[in-house]
Amino acid sequence: MKITNKQIRQIIKEELEAVLSEASPLIYGMGVAAAAKKQRAAAKKREDDKRERETQQRNLERSRMSTPKRSTSSTPAPKPSAPTYLRTKPAGDASEGLEALRRAKLTAAKTLGVDEDGDLPYMYTFGGMGQQAEELLETYYDGDMDFHEAIKAAIAAGELGENSIDDESGGFDLSELFPDQ
Repeated sequence: MKITNKQIRQIIKEELEAVLSEASPLIYGMGVAAAAKKQRAAAKKREDDKRERETQQRNLERSRMSTPKRSTSSTPAPKPSAPTYLRTKPAGDASEGLEALRRAKLTAAKTLGVDEDGDLPYMYTFGGMGQQAEELLETYYDGDMDFHEAIKAAIAAGELGENSIDDESGGFDLSELFPDQ
């Protein structure tokens, strides 16, 4: 039996279409997964940006409300008030408090794990806004130093940025506490 060039082309075309139709869902599935991950990352960035803008807006409104009217007096205007946790210096030796905070970070990370993007959980320094006990870093803190004093010590030591903690909710990304560890 003799096969013509036209028949060979038709056979090759059909086989190629069959192979491509089998591979298409796999290729499509990989593209969807990558797109979904990219969308999650973009949504997280939008959320972080929104939170940052809201924090900046609140701070701006607070500074407007606390800024005194200009007067002809020669007395300087008062400095804007600092968040509560920055108003006093930590008492005593902070090294034990810092070590207890480091242990609390590790315990919280082990207990709560990481999210789908591999990020550490969002924690709170104080409750009162509907947070669960496992969301409060103080739940994992076992030091002798007062927890809030230890937070102040971490800020003073540069192990937690001054602007890392949200003034209203007391929340922060756990990865910002001892960022090198």
